[in-house]
Formats: sequence, C-alpha cells, structure tokens
Amino acid sequence: MQLSYESTDNSLRLTLAGDQALTAERVSLAGYVDMGVGGRLIGIEILGPAGFEIRQALAHWLDDEIAGEYLSVAGDSAYIELSMSDETSLHEQSRAAEAIFAADLDADGLLIALSIPRRGAGYEITYPSGNQ
Repeated sequence: MQLSYESTDNSLRLTLAGDQALTAERVSLAGYVDMGVGGRLIGIEILGPAGFEIRQALAHWLDDEIAGEYLSVAGDSAYIELSMSDETSLHEQSRAAEAIFAADLDADGLLIALSIPRRGAGYEITYPSGNQ
C-alpha cells in the first residue's frame, strides 16, 4: 500500500502500489479514523452503505500479498491498519473519530484509491503527512 499527501484537498490518498487503473466513479463512505498520540494515524474503518459490496470492492486489495496482511473485512465494514504493530504501543492511548472517505472505483467497481481527510470534526491527522 502507498500513502501520499494530496494538497488540493488536504487529504491522504491510500492506493495499492503500482495500481494505474482509471477512476470511473467516486463514492463517499462513512467510517472512523483511529488516531494515536500526537495525531498519528493508526488505521481506518470504512463502512459500506446499503447495496455497496465492500468485500467485492476490496477484492484485489485482499488478494494482494502485502495489503492483505493489513486489511480485514467483516460484513459491511473493513479495517485497514496503517501503523506497523511495532510502532503502536499496547499502552498508547488511541481514539476514534468519525470521518467521510472518498473512494475511487474503477469500471468494475473495484477500489483504486481511498482519500482520507486530514481534518474533521474533532480530529486532525498530523503524522504521517505533517509534524509528529
């Protein structure tokens, strides 16, 4: 997986490394941002709206040798771990904040990229895209 900063909308863009598919549709997905100390991004939970097959949309992410290790899908939700386990202390306080993500889908409805807003109601991600 690859995380990059998008200055046009102050978001983080999560993609599979090397994925060059063209966006056919953009949908909004509700979910949660998990944050650690100092605004460090730990992971995200995305919730599929009615009629959105989240497992199908994430099929090639789940099949990816690397991304599949950091992704879990259960029912109509998926969790993507973005901090390595050795970066996250078991004693570190974390919190979750609601967020709306923009999902770019290809013509087959497969996820190409997920945009994570750096700021939202009650949260600001300062790392990995800014100061720690």
